[in-house]
Order: sequence, then structure tokens, then C-alpha cells
Amino acid sequence: VIVYAALPEVTAKTTGSVADLIKGVPTTVTLYEWTIKATGGTINATSNTTTLEWLKADATATTTVATSTLKLYKNGVLVSSGVTISANDLASSTATSGTIVITVSGDALAVEKDQTVTFTLKGDVTATTGGFIRVWLKGDATSTSYNFAWNDGVKTMISGYLVKGLPAAGTDYYQHTVLQQ
Repeated sequence: VIVYAALPEVTAKTTGSVADLIKGVPTTVTLYEWTIKATGGTINATSNTTTLEWLKADATATTTVATSTLKLYKNGVLVSSGVTISANDLASSTATSGTIVITVSGDALAVEKDQTVTFTLKGDVTATTGGFIRVWLKGDATSTSYNFAWNDGVKTMISGYLVKGLPAAGTDYYQHTVLQQ
């Protein structure tokens, strides 16, 4: 029997698809946003990761995201320490898919008992006509191979590692496309 003092409850946000990128101009956008509620006690994400998946337009509609501009915000405030963000091929003009991994050390992303915190990942996106970027939470309700923050190391097939509220795969995306010009 496993007894937990606290469990996270996730609410994945979504924009669906919005046309807010200006052709050829780096535009800062919200790549993804989610909330965490600490149910039962304080939750700390020490030594865990959150994985987001991304999809971009193909090489004929070049889209890039400057990985150096990826920033994580907690309740609208930039998290300046205790978080490392890595992403494969986001800056490549030909890569079309991959992951963004948010790794935590210390209590940078702690959520106090019965509080809800909103996390927002932003970055600068440059795209040409037909370009887009789509991002969603990879640690979804059906995932068995990706971490989600606060899984406390227990890998289980039950409800996305015992995290309540995780969405079904691919249903909670943010997508930004180039404005029609």
C-alpha cells in the first residue's frame, strides 16, 4: 500500500490554434501553460522533470524557436533559478518534432498546500507563410514513458503516475500560426 501526503492536480490549458505570428519576425508567445493544485499538502518538484512535446511546420514553411529565449514563469513571475530548460532541434529550420524538458532542482516550483499555481512557458518564434508551432504536455493520462513533475519517482500505469487531471494525449495543445498577410 502506498500512502501519499500530497498529490498534484493538473489543469492543462489550451488556446487551440491562434494566428498571432508575424511572418519573418521573432514573436514572443506562450508556448504552453498549465496549473498545479497541491491537494493534501505542499508539493515540491525536486529532481523531477516535466516533458512537453512540440510539432512545427515542415521545411517548406520554416519555423524556428530560439531555445535561448525559453523562459518559465510561475504565477506570472520569471523563475530565474532552480530550473533548466532543454529542447532538441527547436532552433532548426528543418526539424519538425521533438521535446522540451523542464528539469527542477531545489524548491523553485514548490506549490503550497491547497494552493494553485500557474506555470507558463514562453519563447520567441519566427515563421514563414504557413508556419506554425504546436506544444502540449507529454506526461498525459495515457503516457507510460515520460515524466511529469511531481510523480515522486513512482512509475505506475494508474492515471498518469497518480497525478490527477492529466489530459488525454494531444488534446491540450497551444498552437501559433502565421497571420495571413
